[in-house]
Amino acid sequence: DRGFITHRGPIGELGLALPCTLDHQAGEGLLDPGALLGDVSLGGHLHLAGYYNLPGLWGEPTRELFRRAREERGATTSLNAQYDATGTWAHLDGVLPLVDALIVNRDEALAIAAA
Repeated sequence: DRGFITHRGPIGELGLALPCTLDHQAGEGLLDPGALLGDVSLGGHLHLAGYYNLPGLWGEPTRELFRRAREERGATTSLNAQYDATGTWAHLDGVLPLVDALIVNRDEALAIAAA
């Protein structure tokens, strides 16, 4: 059994600047996906940890980032969902088809499957 307390603070404000373009200048609190992908080598790997602690990345932003990583870099992807404090376990429908390795514990897997 494990437990922890998280205060999202500025992490809860992170998001991706959409639409994603390689020359897009990200605003405050927004990550430039072109710059992020620039750090992923061709045929490399992109991992996103703590997905449910990053509400600004839920759904479309992560889907777009993973899509681009796969199409533009030939990268594999993995996602550590972490626990969904909202209890909805939503926002993964469009993301999961783009995830090569989903890292969850038993309780998280059951909750995601039931959502």
